[in-house]
Amino acid sequence: WTRVVSLIFLTASASLGNPERKEKLSLFSVVAFPNNECVSDDATQNGVCYSEDDCGKYGGSARGKCAQGFGVCCVFTLTDCSTMITQNITYIQNTNYPSAFTTTSSTCTYKVEGNVDITQIRLDFQTVELNQPSSTGTCTDSFTVTSPSSLTLPTLCGTLTGTHMYIETGRSASTAATISIKTNTGTASRKWNIKVTKIDSWNPLRAPTDCFQYFPETAGRIKSFNFGNGLMTNLRYEICIREEIGMCSFGLSQTQSSPDGFLLDAAADTVHNTDDCTAAFIRVPSSGPTDIYCGGELSGTEDDTEPGQVTSDISPFRIGVSTTGNQQDTGGFDLTYSQIACS
Repeated sequence: WTRVVSLIFLTASASLGNPERKEKLSLFSVVAFPNNECVSDDATQNGVCYSEDDCGKYGGSARGKCAQGFGVCCVFTLTDCSTMITQNITYIQNTNYPSAFTTTSSTCTYKVEGNVDITQIRLDFQTVELNQPSSTGTCTDSFTVTSPSSLTLPTLCGTLTGTHMYIETGRSASTAATISIKTNTGTASRKWNIKVTKIDSWNPLRAPTDCFQYFPETAGRIKSFNFGNGLMTNLRYEICIREEIGMCSFGLSQTQSSPDGFLLDAAADTVHNTDDCTAAFIRVPSSGPTDIYCGGELSGTEDDTEPGQVTSDISPFRIGVSTTGNQQDTGGFDLTYSQIACS
């Protein structure tokens, strides 16, 4: 919370002795407002609502008003290749962003300062363009995150723009997470602009433990990382959907057909078993006969050559993603989910 003290001067007539005499009276007004997330004046970045003095003290940039004009929307941006992130809602950008990062064989490291109240870190990839994975899914550039949590997080590369990820902090009082972006010797155009949000226990954005991605809406769109350009190999992660009151299941279907909205493994039709889904699959928990899906179409019917809808009726709502070995050059998924009311 921030408290702002304003001084108000009032002029009053003296009623005794000299009626023409006027005196100035001063009143102090104290305004308190929470340091919540706010939208900056250019709407491309969010900030934290602080007093103008505090914003300058913390190293932010005042970009518009908040708290009914008593505060400023304070935006924090870091462009150093290696630095400590101390403020919530901080944007880490490559040097000279939005121009490309041209240094090859380099590693930029960002450490996120934590405390015992911070349970998770959310990274929103506003813009991330790294070297594409090989035709078999191997990364040369790499985006990696480590944390005090025991969970091993996947290595990412390629185009991550528009996606997000969650990191468990283990409630570390020092470094909650370490973000590393490594470039190889290639000449690919690289750039990044990543929003870093610290999440405490009572934040509505907090995801269930160990969810790599989290979708709190009743309906939405879920894309694989680097969709349209190929999957990375050795991915293992959980996508979680917040179950709304009165909802008992959710449906999942392909969003589009071009580029292909579902291409996992080499088969052209729908495949439902782990023996055939050797390189990549999604798991959609269900009380039905199958929960494994791969191939060239997403459908609830085995060997289907047309896309359909699959349904999960298992709580909590989750989708598992797994890749191993060589991947399809253009593999990935672009899916739409919608929660279904209890009957």
